[in-house]
Amino acid sequence: MDQTPQHPKLTNPRLHGWSRTLRDWLFPPACALCHQESEPSTSHAGGSFCHDCRQQLHAASAWYCPRCGAVVGPYSATSEGCIHCRHDRLDMQHVWSIGNYEPPLSHAISRAKQGDLALIQGLTELLWEIHGPAMIAWQPDLVIPVPVQWIDRLTRSRIPTDELALLISQRLRARLLLRALRKPRRTIPQHQLSGKERRKNIRLAHRAGWRTRFTSQRVLLVDDVLTTGSTANDCIRALQASGSGPVAVAVWGRGIGQQHTPHPQDEASSIPPI
Repeated sequence: MDQTPQHPKLTNPRLHGWSRTLRDWLFPPACALCHQESEPSTSHAGGSFCHDCRQQLHAASAWYCPRCGAVVGPYSATSEGCIHCRHDRLDMQHVWSIGNYEPPLSHAISRAKQGDLALIQGLTELLWEIHGPAMIAWQPDLVIPVPVQWIDRLTRSRIPTDELALLISQRLRARLLLRALRKPRRTIPQHQLSGKERRKNIRLAHRAGWRTRFTSQRVLLVDDVLTTGSTANDCIRALQASGSGPVAVAVWGRGIGQQHTPHPQDEASSIPPI
């Protein structure tokens, strides 16, 4: 199994904060989404996005369904799931997301999936800002990314889900296992299929890593987008077959099947949503 990542410790956090603020004033950061100059900020998420983009990314994210992570209305009944997941099989205990997979969040995620490091970091920081306390309270022992197929790993310089898992594990101070899951069988990209076809396409596509065994540890599974939950369910099946405990899921976006005008980068994305 993978080794726990080493987390550098700051000897003087206050000095680090001052130096970050001074650097931002001397070299004003650009928004990771619109690339316009953003206001200097000591807030990690605030420093990644300008005020307008951050407001748009987070504007509708006040109320979530705890079962599927979708943004819902303030008076929606969610005790048995929301309108988006009530009739779906979801094997995870919780889902945490920034918001529903629609513009401008879908545009940002599509670019992050292409390897845009600034957006990978910015979206992860925003996810943590919104749901970090809930993730900490859930107390995961392990952070594991949904795997990509080996050929994709060879042909890409950066795997966004691995980066997301690393950043989240550092904040949780939980053990990161990048190879706890593998995907030996190539599948059709999920975004090309209907819900029923997705479940059939992804069934038994994931397996635990070689020599991977768990002892009832709580797992935080991370991916970019959760739509039907088929990929997450298949990963959870593989994890629990190897002895893991409960599994929760953290994603940047929650796909709810709403129709919107596709962004060119949405269609070009090489890492499809779940």
